[in-house]
Amino acid sequence: MRPAETEAATPGILIDVLELCKARITVLVLVSTAMGYLLAEKSLAIPRPLDLPNLLGALVGATLVSLGINVINQWMERDIDALMIRTANRPLPAGRLNPSRVFIIALALTLLGLVILFYGTNTITGFIGVAVVVLYLLVYTPLKRRTQWNTFVGAIPGALPPVLGWSAALGRIDFQAMVLFMIMFFWQYPHFFPVAWLYRKDYLRGGLVMISVTDQSGGRLRRSLLFWTVILILTTIMPYAKGFAGPVYLWGAMILGGAFLWVAVRMSRNLNETTARWMLKASVIYLPLLFLLLFFDFRVL
Repeated sequence: MRPAETEAATPGILIDVLELCKARITVLVLVSTAMGYLLAEKSLAIPRPLDLPNLLGALVGATLVSLGINVINQWMERDIDALMIRTANRPLPAGRLNPSRVFIIALALTLLGLVILFYGTNTITGFIGVAVVVLYLLVYTPLKRRTQWNTFVGAIPGALPPVLGWSAALGRIDFQAMVLFMIMFFWQYPHFFPVAWLYRKDYLRGGLVMISVTDQSGGRLRRSLLFWTVILILTTIMPYAKGFAGPVYLWGAMILGGAFLWVAVRMSRNLNETTARWMLKASVIYLPLLFLLLFFDFRVL
């Protein structure tokens, strides 16, 4: 292969790797793990120096586990991906990468990430990592072919990164960590519903049982979107109600929640691709802004 050909091929390989790793999801895992860790440190009545090796262990371990299970998920679903327009050109269904080699590398990344969590942080954090792997790969992924309740199950490992960060910092799971879990858990519904609507035809082709497939009129999806958005907004009041966030957080959360609910109402009243894309964008903006508010107005119980 001539140098010019090598340079032309390299971007394709990099794109394939990023596609396999689901880079955006991994970034969310990294950020939410870091947020959980830093909030745990802020919860201490007596501040202490930041344990950088421990923090690094949590971040690296969580990142490797996320990378590994995202790749294994695509390896498990490569037959489904080949049927869907959105995913047919992914590296595995398109045949650009060897499935066996990809699986071995992904398994190694996952196991290495778990080892780092166990030995680089603490045992509780390691077991949270194991729970993420088991729930995501052995429960959520198979359920996508069987029941629309897969979304509920999948939201559990998706909400664990901030708890993982918290336990890595303190070696325990406190009430505040469970509130972070609930916020992340409920946020995933209004985040996923627009995705489900946008790609409902693809999910039908692939044989995935989603709410937008079992109810193509969209009636149940509209009601569910509003219900879970309201539940999320009510849950975001808990940090203030329980005394570990101040009025700045409360007012900010209410303003964010009101704007988020407005976008959800628009999608519910006029269900189409435009409103669904607005809802998806709003969900991506909403969560980091909410966590930033919580971080800057976090109080010691």
